[in-house]
Amino acid sequence: MSTLRKDGRLQSSVTITNPYTGVKEKKYVYGYSEEEIQAEKKRLIREIDTLFLIDMSFKTWCEEFIRMKYEENLEYTTIENYEYNINKYILPQIPKNLTVSGVAIYHVKNILRNIKGQRTKQLVYTILNGIFNAAKREQLIEKNPCKYILKPKYNPNKAKIIVPNMYLTLMHTIQGTQLQYLYTFAWGTGMRRGEISALRWCDFDEVNGTITIEHAAKRTKKRGEYIGKPKSHTSERKLKLSPSTVRNLQLWKEVLKEILYEAKIAWDDKGYIFRSTKWPDKKLPIGTITNTFGKLRIKLGFPKGVRFHSFRPTNATILAEHNINPKKIQLWLGHSSAAFSLNQYVHATQTMQIGISDAIEAEEISYEQLFKQSTNIN
Repeated sequence: MSTLRKDGRLQSSVTITNPYTGVKEKKYVYGYSEEEIQAEKKRLIREIDTLFLIDMSFKTWCEEFIRMKYEENLEYTTIENYEYNINKYILPQIPKNLTVSGVAIYHVKNILRNIKGQRTKQLVYTILNGIFNAAKREQLIEKNPCKYILKPKYNPNKAKIIVPNMYLTLMHTIQGTQLQYLYTFAWGTGMRRGEISALRWCDFDEVNGTITIEHAAKRTKKRGEYIGKPKSHTSERKLKLSPSTVRNLQLWKEVLKEILYEAKIAWDDKGYIFRSTKWPDKKLPIGTITNTFGKLRIKLGFPKGVRFHSFRPTNATILAEHNINPKKIQLWLGHSSAAFSLNQYVHATQTMQIGISDAIEAEEISYEQLFKQSTNIN
């Protein structure tokens, strides 16, 4: 029922539930007739999303942004990474009730200024840029404040490689264990630890000597370890294994069958290739892969920075030493570009210099002969 105001207008109210917070709020409407009042109420209900978006706090918008990412079926690892960085670095620097449109350039600068590491600083900038781009699409803001701030630079160091003498020492130490077959496989394929952990025997084609990579083990704080898709669409691939890598898997298969037989576990072609040492019916966890190699590194005195992941750049470097085309190296490793494979994974070695001086010498002789010929003609 409407009430008459002193200014001659009618006043009424409508209770609306905020679709983003679930909180009920009373909104007042005004008009000079009941028809105008009812029309205004209908407008409020019709434009409910926009109504609350305009007044939405930055914190609430961040929650909405995360919800949108879940709807986009983004990887859980990526979403949890977003949540972690938003809660740790972004929200503590923004006033609690500040609206999205109220966040200014100096707020963003202040957030970045309070982060020490360049890698984290660049990541937080990327997240903020995504948050404001989404807000712009929803017409919450006219301009993205990140567009007026230079993106922080971060140049990652090349991952260290496992040189031949390290590899031999490593293999001598782990001889006769599952690690012998695991590390030999990693050396021969350069696959990521998550890809290796998720491999099943049905992914291995013994006849054609191939391994198909369609899954990867991942881990988040909320979900723990789970099997998901590989890192990117270029990571889904089929590798033609070397004869020695095929033989390595065949030998491990025989050893594993004996282990399972003793544990009274039936063989299954859908079973995982590499297993937990405690529970042979389960896969080898990615955390165990990392931690086991870390302990061996310390025991054997390998340089800091050498880790299980080092098998990837080691494999890439071996391929480059044998003059394998950069595009082939990219596809083999499942990278998004050949430039990334070369810049971040391939290390310069003495082997790569073999033939360079001979090639230059041949060119110099050729040019010298051409010079003599041109001189004789003149």
